[in-house]
Amino acid sequence: MDGVSEGVQYTNKFFWHQRSIDLIGNGAFGRVHKGRNQETGEFVAIKTCNRFNTQQHAREIEILQQISSPHIVRFIASDTIDQKNVNGTKQMVLIMELADGSVRDELKKLENMFGLSYQILLQLIDHLEKGLSYLNSKKIAHRDVKPENLLIFNNSGRMIFKLCDFGGSRLLTDNFQPLHSICGTPGYLNEYSTANLARKTTTLTYTKDECDLWSVGCTLFECATGILPFVPAKGPADTPGMYNMMISRPSDAIFGRVSETGQFLWQKDFPDGRCLYPKSFRRILSEFIRRLFDRREATRLTFNEFDEMCKELLNMKRILVFKMNILCLEEYFDTSTVEHFERSYFDVYVKADTPAHDLICLLTLPTGSAVVYKSPPFPVGLIDHCSSVIVMGLQNNETYALPIKLPELIVHSPFSQCNHEPTFHEMKLAAASTLSVERQTYELQDAIPTVIGILRTVYAKLLKEAEILAHDCNFASRLAKQLRLLSKAIALNKETAEERKAVENNAHSVARELNFIGEAVKWVCSMLQQIDVRIAVIESKHIVKEPSLKGELETVVKYRTFLPYSHASENALQMEADRKYLLNSYEKVVRNYDEKLKQLSDIFVEPLQMIARDMFDLSHKLFKTKKQLDETLQLIAITEQTNECRLEAAEIASGKSNNSISKSTEKNELSSVLKDFELHAKQQKINASISLALTKEWLLDMND
Repeated sequence: MDGVSEGVQYTNKFFWHQRSIDLIGNGAFGRVHKGRNQETGEFVAIKTCNRFNTQQHAREIEILQQISSPHIVRFIASDTIDQKNVNGTKQMVLIMELADGSVRDELKKLENMFGLSYQILLQLIDHLEKGLSYLNSKKIAHRDVKPENLLIFNNSGRMIFKLCDFGGSRLLTDNFQPLHSICGTPGYLNEYSTANLARKTTTLTYTKDECDLWSVGCTLFECATGILPFVPAKGPADTPGMYNMMISRPSDAIFGRVSETGQFLWQKDFPDGRCLYPKSFRRILSEFIRRLFDRREATRLTFNEFDEMCKELLNMKRILVFKMNILCLEEYFDTSTVEHFERSYFDVYVKADTPAHDLICLLTLPTGSAVVYKSPPFPVGLIDHCSSVIVMGLQNNETYALPIKLPELIVHSPFSQCNHEPTFHEMKLAAASTLSVERQTYELQDAIPTVIGILRTVYAKLLKEAEILAHDCNFASRLAKQLRLLSKAIALNKETAEERKAVENNAHSVARELNFIGEAVKWVCSMLQQIDVRIAVIESKHIVKEPSLKGELETVVKYRTFLPYSHASENALQMEADRKYLLNSYEKVVRNYDEKLKQLSDIFVEPLQMIARDMFDLSHKLFKTKKQLDETLQLIAITEQTNECRLEAAEIASGKSNNSISKSTEKNELSSVLKDFELHAKQQKINASISLALTKEWLLDMND
């Protein structure tokens, strides 16, 4: 059989079509097509190698044959196409497992043009670290880490990321071996390779870590924002411009652009309007990327440090926080105990966004406890065991007002309304801006049911605590009743009123405390009923979500991609219609955001505030009452011990003590002892009456 037939190529075991629909990738070293195994029918990825780069392909095969990792693309085989069908030369092919896509494919989607979700990014960091760590153990430098070379495999709905393309990789004698050759992709090249490329030399050397970790930083930045971190005026392929940027870059800058006047503009954080991540994670990620870009020898990141930072980042405690004052629900990444990142604390995070306030109230899960602070700092370990926290900043006035600052929409203005014909990139940005606003609207609406769910969980916890409190209160009341009877019986045996009062004093104190506690328990139960009703009311309310414009926007952009160059007048009409549609869509979702925000404010803000306030008061009262009950139970125990000592003393005094009788026997005879005390007291009363009568008779005789 021929190696080429009607657009189909094949080797001894595999075949593939030379058509655009099956083309997966196209690079300097070759092309990648979707193919099949002739024997099993299995789908595979087949890399046809450029005939001028046979040495690179031989090196890639050598490396792929030595590695096996869940986070590196699986190498299946290498083969050649029959040379007589390829202009007299033998063409090499690599067969690898077929992926479902790449990180670049994800970034090209309209909904990801401003960055991937932080949940996906964390998963990417996890898998990328594992893949690079494996290569590090094998002393292999990848030298071309970028979104295109991070493949995605869907495994039961979960993304698995794998490194691919080892055409520029190197097997090293050690991980600090100096490298000279220029390898990689513009925009992801380390500073030394950029300098060599601009100078057309290989004088400057770099290590594996300096090369791969820089590319990791560029890749993570792009995944978080949708754009490259450093781009000269003419684009990333502008080597002289990129070189000038690199030699001017401050060591702590992670973002740089060129102004209209030619000046370099630097930032230590992500650009405004990009990276819509939780604030605590955004701070951590920017610090991580700064370390990856750090060229200073004293603070330059080693691979081991990179490995430790990745693991620490992935294992950070995450707490779901609802800031009532700004209606913000987001995850908080706790860095209070980290070793490789800058430490920051929960009180700093809370204070940063909360409007002017005097008191900070925290309602925490899973304990359901309420704490209040006049001002930070909060106690160390406050959130160590928290899974969710509701934060309220109150003003210290007559009503303890809760100032509300409604969340602001983060917008990316589309192209201006003018006669300027929008480019394809501008159209995609306009569509992506619309989807970004739409996503923020959905997140705003989705936050309310989540917060209600948190409140319902807090309610269930408080209800359980209240049931336990009521049970313990009833138990304490029964103990107090027994204690009161025993104390009264013992008091009857005392000679003076002072002694009798001393015996019964603790029992009276217990009774008073339990009366107060009983009233508190009634109040708690009443409040729980009110809160349950209020939660049920807001659970019954909802705001209808507007249907997404994603499908229509994708259709417009996709149609523009295949718009023919002929029929200019028709194309101009079509493009103007597309431009107006994109502008109208953007304005529509912005109006929808404002409308939904107003509805949420009108329907939910006040009820949520009332429920949260009531829960805070209830939790505070509940746990305070629980503490009081614990103290009362301790008083009961002390009084019981005191009474037992009094009983023993009374028995000794009356000669009835028997050292051979066990304590259990004494308790069994307690009722008979009490009866003896009662009879003794009655006899004393009779004796006193007789004595009084005799005294009266004696006085009468004296008068006579």
